[in-house]
Amino acid sequence: MQYFKLFTCGLLLCLSLVTDSLNYRDCGSRDVSVMTLRISSCNNEPCLLVRGKTVRIEIEFLALNNVDAEISEIRGSSGHGPPVLQFPEGGICAHLTPPCPIEKRKFYALIYRPKVNEKSTPRAGL
Repeated sequence: MQYFKLFTCGLLLCLSLVTDSLNYRDCGSRDVSVMTLRISSCNNEPCLLVRGKTVRIEIEFLALNNVDAEISEIRGSSGHGPPVLQFPEGGICAHLTPPCPIEKRKFYALIYRPKVNEKSTPRAGL
């Protein structure tokens, strides 16, 4: 059984003015290739998030394999301190288009609205 592990840590060094998606460092995605990452409140470089506020996250990816999304993980981090963004409630399938199962060589969009972790390090720009 393969497990869907999408790590988007260090998410986020600056915005791309051409694509409106964030430049990020992938810290170990398995079975998927992340194509774009967008955070709704990011209009400037660097992207500064307010602790406790809700943001809209969009992650577009290509499935490299058929994957089981039952045990899933997403990590968002500035690289300093606790995670900045939390995994979506209800699991990945509740927020995925097209819906699960995740099939090899298909593109997917994961869209959810997490709160920024109130315990994240101050000045953790994404």
